[in-house]
Amino acid sequence: MPYKVINNFIDKETNSFYEVGEEYPKDNEEPTEKRIDELSKKHPKYRKIFIEEIESDLKDDGSDESFSESELKNMTKSEQEKIIIDLNGDPKSAKNEGERIKLILQLQTPVKQGE
Repeated sequence: MPYKVINNFIDKETNSFYEVGEEYPKDNEEPTEKRIDELSKKHPKYRKIFIEEIESDLKDDGSDESFSESELKNMTKSEQEKIIIDLNGDPKSAKNEGERIKLILQLQTPVKQGE
């Protein structure tokens, strides 16, 4: 199962550098389940999640950029506000991080006609 990198890191087992948005693992690498588990949970020292499972179903709206809750939690306030603006939302309507994340998730969910 492929994963998407949500925070830059150097894989200590392979010495490979991974950037946000890249797929994990690289073609020639076969990480253990333990390593995948370590990278997909909040790291105790760095307090970040480094990878998340890529969902197989495609978005109905054809958008190529969609953020998960864990990705949004690792972003700064200004990064979250920029995403809200990019999604045609009002960042001032969200009073705190939880509301910003909720707003982003709502804004990137397509509304189907007839609803």
